[in-house]
Amino acid sequence: MDTTRDSDFYPLMDNRFQARKGPAYQQGAAYCPNKLCLVATDQALLRDVLLELSRDPDCFFVKYDSEPRDGMYRGRCMFMSAENVGRTWAHYKGHPRLNCSVQDDRFTGHWREQVRNWAAEAAS
Repeated sequence: MDTTRDSDFYPLMDNRFQARKGPAYQQGAAYCPNKLCLVATDQALLRDVLLELSRDPDCFFVKYDSEPRDGMYRGRCMFMSAENVGRTWAHYKGHPRLNCSVQDDRFTGHWREQVRNWAAEAAS
């Protein structure tokens, strides 16, 4: 990875992710539980989209994978308002080189401990 290109981002979780705080970031603040999720095979495209989103006044935080998962890079954007999540989802949903969805942490949180560890199973 070209680390000079990522000078706007900082490594997170032992460099698993590259992250950036948005203008709405405040330690301990509650952001919208609906996260904008992006997936791309082009890390530079994903990074550039997340950099742009991170400059939105309503943006709390963005991050993306430092390394691909089977050729795919995942990115997340957390906004303060559901309105901005929805508007941004609608903007990127039809993008020809990005997959865009919304994850509702209120829904998925209940099953978080049941997430299957596919990598560990493949290694055994």
